[in-house]
This record gives sequence, C-alpha cells and structure tokens, in this order.
Amino acid sequence: MKRSAEVVRLKAMLTQDKSATPNKFTEVLKTDMLALLRNYFELSPKDIVLQLHEESGQLFVEMLVRVESVKRFGAIEA
Repeated sequence: MKRSAEVVRLKAMLTQDKSATPNKFTEVLKTDMLALLRNYFELSPKDIVLQLHEESGQLFVEMLVRVESVKRFGAIEA
C-alpha cells in the first residue's frame, strides 16, 4: 500500500509540481540521479544534462551523462 502512495505522489510531482517550479524540480531530480549514478560511475555534476518535456499528455525525461570511468566491483565469492 505504501508503494501505491509513493507512485501517486511521484505522478503528482511530475505532472503538477514541475509547473510551479520547473528549475527546482529539475535540479532535485538531477541531484538524485547523480547520487544513483555515482554508485556505478566516476562523474561530476557538470557532466549531467537533464531535460523534461511533455508531449501528448506524457512526461519525458531525457538525460545525457558523460562518465569518466566505470567503477570496479569486487568479485563475488561463492
């Protein structure tokens, strides 16, 4: 049930909140994506270009990221 509430909030945020403060929303989303991507890649905030646009009632998120390298993962022991 909690998951459903999160989905409803995210949908509302994407469709309503962005119109009130689109720049702030984009920056928050970019910060969140940077935190996620840093788990896998070496990169800096300036290496992310994020754009939101709406078309035919659907919201699209486009992201272009330049990475310096892929982080190495330790071997999994069986």
